[in-house]
Amino acid sequence: MLLPMMADDPATLVEWLTALATAAAVVVALTFGGVEFWRGRRDRAEQRAERRISQAALVNAWLEVHFDDVNTRLLAGYRLHNASTAPVYSLVTVMPKGAWPGRLAPWGLLTPTDKPREVGPARDVGFDSDADVQLEFTFRDAAGTWWRRTTDGLLHELKSDPYGDGPQPW
Repeated sequence: MLLPMMADDPATLVEWLTALATAAAVVVALTFGGVEFWRGRRDRAEQRAERRISQAALVNAWLEVHFDDVNTRLLAGYRLHNASTAPVYSLVTVMPKGAWPGRLAPWGLLTPTDKPREVGPARDVGFDSDADVQLEFTFRDAAGTWWRRTTDGLLHELKSDPYGDGPQPW
């Protein structure tokens, strides 16, 4: 019944088509606006995550293994490097299996440096390889976030202090 009336009155048909086009434009605008809102929200979350991880990504530790020229033994010393602009706290390294057993003494504070620092004297290596070895270690960044870098170099944010009330002496 409505269609015959619209066919008789071209103005009504134009009004209906204009209303439908306007409604379609509003739906398209709301859709694009919503998509952009969620993209912006996701981008801001990614930027926050990048800021949160920026210091932790610049902290590293590894075993540096080399032959002793005199006794032809494999020796290893480990190196710590905080290339960020802020100190890190409570850094604890964990030795790989087959090397020195267990954890090494915790560092209360690891200040930023341009070059890695060698920690401790070279010691006999407990494995048969002259390849440098990545260590697992945990630390707290200047913002209070705890991190663990695994032996494959991956960085993981921890929800809390992995040692309870701080690293325990051993």
